Amino acid sequence: MASYRKLKKSAKKEGKFAALAAALAAPAIGSAAPAATQSLTMPMGIPGVNLKTITREVPTDEPPVLAVNDKLNVLGKRTRRLDAHLKVTGQAKYTYDINLPGMLYGRMYRSPHPHANVKGVDTSAAERYPGVKAIYIIETVMGSAIERDPNHKNPKVQSTGGKFPKVRYAGQPIAAVAATTQQAADEAARLIKVEYELLPFVTDLDDARKPDAPLVYGGKQVSMEESGGGGGAAGGLPQKGNVRGPSTKSMFGGSRGNVEKGFKEAEIIVEGEFRTQVQTHAPLETHGMVADYRPDGLTVYLSTQDTAGARSEMAELFKLPKTQVRVITEFMGADLGPNTAPVTTA
Repeated sequence: MASYRKLKKSAKKEGKFAALAAALAAPAIGSAAPAATQSLTMPMGIPGVNLKTITREVPTDEPPVLAVNDKLNVLGKRTRRLDAHLKVTGQAKYTYDINLPGMLYGRMYRSPHPHANVKGVDTSAAERYPGVKAIYIIETVMGSAIERDPNHKNPKVQSTGGKFPKVRYAGQPIAAVAATTQQAADEAARLIKVEYELLPFVTDLDDARKPDAPLVYGGKQVSMEESGGGGGAAGGLPQKGNVRGPSTKSMFGGSRGNVEKGFKEAEIIVEGEFRTQVQTHAPLETHGMVADYRPDGLTVYLSTQDTAGARSEMAELFKLPKTQVRVITEFMGADLGPNTAPVTTA
């Protein structure tokens, strides 16, 4: 700040307003000097449409001006993709192309019912089918909402405790078959017999929200973590019937605001109901996984965009150190979200 003596002398000479202006224009004590600038002439606009040149003052350490398209070496030019030749010639290896010596093939047996208790599973006929090496009744469900239970050591996993899993959606896996060929695994899965206790269900969203709707989780509080494909919500939300929430927090933190107050202050309120059919992303490559387990560790060939996350999940599920789990994804036929979470059952 300019000194008092200089201000007084300036005020006598030029008047107090001029002195005040001089004081405000002076740099503050300890402040950095203004950055050096330079005048640069640069193109602006769209080539062939309204391209022109302008001159602007910019800091001297500003990066050089980007040239117009026809003077660039890479941008705007046809560039060969690094993986193009391998893909168009069929040399690129996807998960489906992995064939290991002595590899077994798997097939899930899935429930045709949307809501049921599993009373019994008969795998005897499937076990006798030629080529079948193992049949496993699934006890751990991952990637779905789970009941809030303080006994769950891992909040991501819901174990059945040795009991048959409860069916909560059509297509839920009940058992898995491993066989020497895919055909043998498919045929053996068809031979599995499951006894169900069918439970009431609804398929309409509005019906599921009603107070008397069949409860998917028996009225217990549930929670679900976010996955690659979305989902999840804040923890500890209130729950009534099948309806959980609402959450009053925004995804960026803080409150979402007061809806009622917003309605009261709005000049116009437009209400409507809009519905659309189910829409889903459809990557060209189907889900797939090949696991190679050896005494020194587990190697997994997997179609995923999150190899690090897949490794962590595998290590946690099979109780292995991460140093003994390797996830390989050479090529992937798109993702768009569904190939982020690799493991759903075990």
